[in-house]
Amino acid sequence: MQKFPATDIERSLPVLKIKELGQRKCDDCSDRCSDSIDADYIIDNEDIIFSWSGTLMVDVWCGGKCGLNQHLFKVTPLKNYPRWFVYYWTNRHLKKFKLIAKDKAVTMGHIRRGDLENAEVAIPTNQNL
Repeated sequence: MQKFPATDIERSLPVLKIKELGQRKCDDCSDRCSDSIDADYIIDNEDIIFSWSGTLMVDVWCGGKCGLNQHLFKVTPLKNYPRWFVYYWTNRHLKKFKLIAKDKAVTMGHIRRGDLENAEVAIPTNQNL
């Protein structure tokens, strides 16, 4: 969000960083960004947020509209899968992701896209969704 600084407080959003995700809300100390950022980087209530660097965690955001910062992914379910299903599987792999990040930690542990691609998910038949 450094490339999209808030120039007008009235037309700005708080920035969702790992700190805000951990405390489950933005506050007066949260950085702010322009509200004209691309829609892909806007977080709203009920979005699944995954922190892939530093403190690895996954949560369903309930802290209001904000801008997505680096080190966080907005996990967007494909239309065929309910949000709870995607949250469950992301959370299910979290322990393994934390072990991977711990092994790579020099300054700040993280996982890579390949680690996500290698995470397997059991897909039920449509009648079970």
